[in-house]
Amino acid sequence: MFSCQARILNEKKESYWTTKECCVETTKRISVDEGDAFMSICSCCFKRFIKRKIESNWFGWFDCEYPPEARVVGSKWYYENVASVKALPTPAPALETKEAEEEEICQAFSGLSIEQGKKEKKQKKEEINQKIKEIQKNANPGKMSLKEIQAAFKQITDLKAQIHML
Repeated sequence: MFSCQARILNEKKESYWTTKECCVETTKRISVDEGDAFMSICSCCFKRFIKRKIESNWFGWFDCEYPPEARVVGSKWYYENVASVKALPTPAPALETKEAEEEEICQAFSGLSIEQGKKEKKQKKEEINQKIKEIQKNANPGKMSLKEIQAAFKQITDLKAQIHML
């Protein structure tokens, strides 16, 4: 018997998760690295693996790279959004007044704006939705071959997954 080597969520932190190896016993194996290797996987993780392009709940294999947009420690998203915030300077312990401490914290976070982030997210969703509408408008048998239509619908699925990840 083999243990599942998929990465699963472990512990919820502020705005991200830690992960761990699934380790459930299994007899399923998936070919990876163009057939050069195999990874063991349980039936629950196998379902997530199959839907990985559509849903954002696949976090990769335990000893491999993280999906870039996954909200987990070690992903590209984590280093761009969480680790950089934690690296900001902390107030000096010798501050004499609460006002001075608040002033220093405000200065440290002045470059960060929650509202700005929400606006950027909304704008990105609108851009993606516009791309989807354009693809849908052109994806019909009169304008494209069946193969092109299939590729267009795959692109739509990928774009919808991007919206879900935002």
